Amino acid sequence: MDQANAIREMLRITDQESDTALHVAAQYGDDEMVEGLLELEDPDFSYSANKNQKTPLYLAAEIGNRGVLSVLLDKSKSAGQGGPHGRTALHAAAMAEDAEATKIILKKKGNLTTERDEDGHTPLHYAAHKCCSSVVEELLKWDASAAYVCDRKLGMTPLLMAARQGHLQISQKIHSFCPDCCENVDKRGWNLLHFLAFRVYRPRIAIYFFTLSRKMECASIRNLMDWNNALGITPHQVYDAYQPRIARARKSLENSGQKEKKKQIEELLEDIALEEVAECPV
Repeated sequence: MDQANAIREMLRITDQESDTALHVAAQYGDDEMVEGLLELEDPDFSYSANKNQKTPLYLAAEIGNRGVLSVLLDKSKSAGQGGPHGRTALHAAAMAEDAEATKIILKKKGNLTTERDEDGHTPLHYAAHKCCSSVVEELLKWDASAAYVCDRKLGMTPLLMAARQGHLQISQKIHSFCPDCCENVDKRGWNLLHFLAFRVYRPRIAIYFFTLSRKMECASIRNLMDWNNALGITPHQVYDAYQPRIARARKSLENSGQKEKKKQIEELLEDIALEEVAECPV
């Protein structure tokens, strides 16, 4: 065995956590150490994930160390980007709400924008959910088609995830890049306005904010107001049922013989409140 191969074998030795020296250097953000290690390594060698299912590139993205990210992407031809739950380094950067790290990864691995994890979430899903406007913009500028990707469980697009959290400005930003994505509904038939109503936005007010910067009102948004979901529930009915302080609205539902519908809405809202994203409640 020659000296170069002996050194490379040493570099690939793992500890109890399956971390190599490169994993540790990336995790601590030591770009000089990372560069030094890679100079001794085969540029075609792909480092595997550790026990936490994280590669050196994923670790660097997770902590948002731009120097380490740049070195790994420049010096290693086959830098593995894998992370837990089928996520990529771009997922990690989006979840860390780091626009600069996102840009660095996109320049080398722009194809990751529509990569879905085990739950079917793309990096844009997480950026929208976390209300990170700068990351949302970087991802959409690179590949607007990511706005149309649905997750696996509920068929949620990034726009619907933003609306579910009540992130009106993020919803507006996604809509500005992809106006017709507002027509997508989840598997329950809930649209953008259903979710905004869940977060206490009166549907007409939400429409006003979406059309504020446009000379003409967007018909596709306006048409959502009377959209029935699978149970025949409109955004207005969601809003009315979720407002216990609005006695008139509550009385209207009861007087019109829609007590059963009100119960269905309340059960749906309870289910939504129990949903999780990245192992955390919404």
